Amino acid sequence: MNPATRHPLFSIIIPVYRNEKRLAACLDSIRSQTVEEWECICIDDGSTDGSGAILDEYGARDARFKIIHKRNEGVSAARNLGMELAQAPYLMFVDADDELLPETLQCCRQAIRDSSPGIIVFGAHLLDADWKGFLAPTVSPMPEDSTASFSSGVPFVANNNIPACWGKVYEKEILVKNKIKFPEGVKFAEDLYFTAQCFCHCTSVTVINKPFYQYFTNGETGVTSNFFNRKMPLEDYMNALHAVLNLSNCIDGRSPYSSNYFLRSRSLLVLFRLCYSNYKLISGRIKTLYPEHEQTIRRESFPALKKYATLANLPLVLYFFLKSNYGRTFKNWLAGKKHIST
Repeated sequence: MNPATRHPLFSIIIPVYRNEKRLAACLDSIRSQTVEEWECICIDDGSTDGSGAILDEYGARDARFKIIHKRNEGVSAARNLGMELAQAPYLMFVDADDELLPETLQCCRQAIRDSSPGIIVFGAHLLDADWKGFLAPTVSPMPEDSTASFSSGVPFVANNNIPACWGKVYEKEILVKNKIKFPEGVKFAEDLYFTAQCFCHCTSVTVINKPFYQYFTNGETGVTSNFFNRKMPLEDYMNALHAVLNLSNCIDGRSPYSSNYFLRSRSLLVLFRLCYSNYKLISGRIKTLYPEHEQTIRRESFPALKKYATLANLPLVLYFFLKSNYGRTFKNWLAGKKHIST
């Protein structure tokens, strides 16, 4: 057996749920890496399509693919299980419909040899999306193909342009020592919370300004797609707002990392507008943490809501409206009119 297989440097964790259309391309991009020191832990989270069979086929062909089949518990539980099973000192998360460029692990290995960072961050290439092109790893511009280092994770938080858990390599010891896991009770923005915790506890960050991660969004972010394509309780959507507003004590909650994410997420803007006056805690937190952004958030949420206020989405929009204080005011007005007429 190849020593690289026995002692992998990277554990790549892929949660899989009904991804049969793009799963093979994702796994092929892992097999095409120019280094061999990796294992790929694929968690089949109760898929009801052909994803499980595809995973078993790759596992039979290449022992580095570790295949786990389990009942559906959500992406956070799947990622947490992958972290528990990981054998390598460095972890990476890849979504089952995305890909890595062949040289990704080789460049990350070199960064580890050069400076042993706690986290490596790299850029992404957005494909099949409204926003096509290069997604830089930092808010501040960096020279093309350049590398930068930060002495700790906290200063980098304000400069991080990709709040998702993908597009990064994590030193496993940091996660284990600080008991960092994905919050399984949060359906949206769970990776935002996870990455914020990781940055708070790491001692150094290396940034590689290259689009190693190939992100296939199909026109929507995960939050946006879930928001309008799945029927979930109102509380699940509101947890996304709580996750953004309550990131971590070490960055005092008030960070450009969370405010920028909040402003970029169209779904959260819609939620904010629909539920703004109904959830006093959330609206109060936004006013306290982001006074300079609060008016902008309110103003920009109207176009965001208008974009999704289509006939197909009308029942869901009306549901949120009736749950909000706007809806309560409307119902009270109707009740008053009825009382006057009688």
